[in-house]
Amino acid sequence: MLPESFSLILTLPDDKVSLFLEQYELPFLPAQIAALALSFRYEAAKLHLISASSFAQFIPDHSLGEAWDKEIMLLLDRMQIAYSVES
Repeated sequence: MLPESFSLILTLPDDKVSLFLEQYELPFLPAQIAALALSFRYEAAKLHLISASSFAQFIPDHSLGEAWDKEIMLLLDRMQIAYSVES
């Protein structure tokens, strides 16, 4: 029997951030990245996955979040997990 609700947050380990930045050719230093995370929230019989990215200090650039979203979707595709994208 499944619980009525739960949440879990996974973050990319600090030692993997540099590789991620290089892979997507992002112009940031690992020290500028506060977190790259994937949140799992189950409620009302639905599982929601929410990607999140944040900088240690405000940077008006969306490329980090866009690359992280792409990476999550590629992961789900490789694992053959069906998903839909909501704004």
